[in-house]
Amino acid sequence: MNSAQRAAMNSLFRHRLATFATSASLSRAVASPLIRPSPLAAAGRAGFFTSTSTARTGLSRYLPARRGYRVYNPQRFARRSIIDEYPDAPVYAILGINGAVFALWQYAREDLRQFRNPGWMRFMDSHFLLNWANATARPWTVVTSNFSHADFGHLLVNMFVLHSFGTTVCQTLGARSFLTLYGLAVLGTSAASLAYAKYNERRLRQQLPRGWMGDRMLAAAQPRGSLGASGCTMSIAALYACMFPTSSIYLFLVVPVPAWACVAGFMGYDLYRAATRTGAGTDVAGHLGGGFTGLAFWALAMRRGARFARY
Repeated sequence: MNSAQRAAMNSLFRHRLATFATSASLSRAVASPLIRPSPLAAAGRAGFFTSTSTARTGLSRYLPARRGYRVYNPQRFARRSIIDEYPDAPVYAILGINGAVFALWQYAREDLRQFRNPGWMRFMDSHFLLNWANATARPWTVVTSNFSHADFGHLLVNMFVLHSFGTTVCQTLGARSFLTLYGLAVLGTSAASLAYAKYNERRLRQQLPRGWMGDRMLAAAQPRGSLGASGCTMSIAALYACMFPTSSIYLFLVVPVPAWACVAGFMGYDLYRAATRTGAGTDVAGHLGGGFTGLAFWALAMRRGARFARY
């Protein structure tokens, strides 16, 4: 092979190598034209969620993380389901389900008020209210009661908190892990609520006379049941405080408080009311069950690197 042939072959090799590199870079650029990386995922790739991060652009100015976490990145996978394309979809789906159940409660109330028909109200009490009778006869109330709100103020506060913290947590964890967290929060909230109700029942029974009179007095003193997403929102807020402890939360939309102090204060207050039995109709045990579920998820899944999300 003479020098001219060698030069021709080297030129052809360089041309093919350049063509391969160009096609590879273009394939990476257009691999997912419909999926945009979330702001938190972009911040994570910039080093925002690493323990030695010094990035101070974008969301890092508002969410100063102190610990290293892996951020869900949907662009790393060639095959994606629809849940990966919309990172906030679980949050808005949960908001919609709560709104639909609230509408059912209002319909049941109006049906009872206008037409004296208790059928729908009995249905809602049986399927969307948590107590030991329902949990034993209809186990699905352990789940459905966490999506149930009968009062608009209760719904508004819980959904506002869920949207405020849930969107950030969902973008950080990924949709699948967020649903895992929410499901665990549902179970933790209901378990704590039922356990606390049984404890109060045994305590009251010791103070009441025996026989049918004591049974009637006990039934009259017991609450109808528990409902609401407060425990689940407490779980999400607790996980958010663990991930972003120094970010500011505006208490009552006015007073800026560090996330860790705000969540610790609310959980401490609920713990005090549970210990002194001064909940005044609030399921403080459910709040604590959800909050401790969020803390356990952070400690066991995130701190120890359990792969709850497709990172």
